[in-house]
Amino acid sequence: AALVGNESSRLLPKRVSLSFSASEMEQEIGADGAAGYVVFSLFRPSVASYLVVVACNGTIARVAPTTWVDGGSAPSRFEAVKMVDPSTVLAATTRGQVYTWAWRSGGDLERVVDGTPWGASGFDVQLSVDGRSVWQPNGSHFVRATRNGTVEASYLVPNCTDMNHVQLVENETRAVVSCRGESSVVSYDLDERAATWVAGGAHGTLALKMDGVAYAAGQKLWSGQHNAEYVGEDSYLL
Repeated sequence: AALVGNESSRLLPKRVSLSFSASEMEQEIGADGAAGYVVFSLFRPSVASYLVVVACNGTIARVAPTTWVDGGSAPSRFEAVKMVDPSTVLAATTRGQVYTWAWRSGGDLERVVDGTPWGASGFDVQLSVDGRSVWQPNGSHFVRATRNGTVEASYLVPNCTDMNHVQLVENETRAVVSCRGESSVVSYDLDERAATWVAGGAHGTLALKMDGVAYAAGQKLWSGQHNAEYVGEDSYLL
């Protein structure tokens, strides 16, 4: 619907500034490295929210109004924004609702999981390998839930509070878990239902080193991290 009167100035940002370095993005990939898109969420409390796709040169490719998608009394806030494939966004709100968005076709968001009944977190979301379910953090647990909201499996991570990220790797046999409350990152074996190692925090099991300074297991090297991503070749990003 068209915006009336001063609605546009209240609901739409006056300016969004983006900057990028083509050389940093291209590197060994070449021109294709700077030819993609970036998707992100815009949110203003009590006012409005949007999912936005922009080209790396700043051209807006698509915008989806998301203010009332959850049907609550306040604007919906998307915290986790991921990709299923280059044409489909996977995103979760603070209420634990999970949506897909076929942004290239300009369709509406489709709710695929209602995580409200079991208190899902919107901090992170990942589609399962078989595409039937999603993985989400939930307090000190992470869970696998079906599209109808049924929890198929729940895994408790000891000494982990404020879990704000879980990444399933190695064909969903291992999880990389960010425990923000403990300032630690946990490698968790799903078959054994146990941690294989803990990096950082008071319960750490790994000795760490940064800038030539050694930190014994159990010493805090960082504090309150958000995402912890395994990027291959035994490397992790915080």
